[in-house]
Amino acid sequence: MSNHEKILKFLGYRLVRFIILLIAIIIISFIMVDLSPINPVKTYISNMIVSPEQVAALEAYWGVNEPITAKIMNWLGNIIHGDLGNSLIFRIPVIDVIKEKFFASLILMMTSWAISGVLGFLLGIVAGYKKDTWIDKAIKVYCYILQSAPTFWIALIILMVFSIQLGWFPSGLGVPIGSLSQDVTIWEWLNRLILPAFTLSILGVAQIALYTRDKLIEEILAWAKDNISKEILDEGLDLREPEEILYFSRADKIKDLLMHQFENADEALIYEYTEQIYQNIYE
Repeated sequence: MSNHEKILKFLGYRLVRFIILLIAIIIISFIMVDLSPINPVKTYISNMIVSPEQVAALEAYWGVNEPITAKIMNWLGNIIHGDLGNSLIFRIPVIDVIKEKFFASLILMMTSWAISGVLGFLLGIVAGYKKDTWIDKAIKVYCYILQSAPTFWIALIILMVFSIQLGWFPSGLGVPIGSLSQDVTIWEWLNRLILPAFTLSILGVAQIALYTRDKLIEEILAWAKDNISKEILDEGLDLREPEEILYFSRADKIKDLLMHQFENADEALIYEYTEQIYQNIYE
């Protein structure tokens, strides 16, 4: 099987899994809402004074008393026709709310991806070159903490420190209170983008950094496999000399080649891979 076929098979498998998961989530969500003792109409009207006829009209409009299969089919039919319903908060179609918020969400997503990609790549490079040093250990601890800690908890900590305690950034809202979105200046908009983008980028750094670190280590070994051979190491050596002397001469050549190719790599890392490369070639 070619690489192209493997990729298509992998993507197809992932797509099927996603569709099955999506269908399961939809069905479970409808079942949970249907079995809930909370009446959505009474929750919506809350303390408002309405007549029984108005309550019945709302129940009929929302299909509260319809069978669950009818609810699912009606929902799917509306989705197919592009009708996502009306927002109970904004009092406008949901699709219009999504359109209005899409650009800001896209900017936030792209900004956080760019920052986390650059920062994660740089940290991974440093950790790979400084493998097993205190720098590498510090970066790994930082990444493991980010991966193990709940995302919302880290976000709350950042919000408390930089917004509540230090007051550097606003604690919420896309625009200042009392302002319309079209009246917001670019600085006010950016000021509300910095903290969310910073938070999301920090959370995305860990996986990229660890992946880059592992790939860099693999790259060193792969380069050595393609560029360091027995013939190169034995060139100019008197093979009649004792094996111990030959070992040190060959090891010095390996270290020189690695140091020349990977100038910023930690010396201890070079020594470690020198022994591993030597064993791969001669043993």
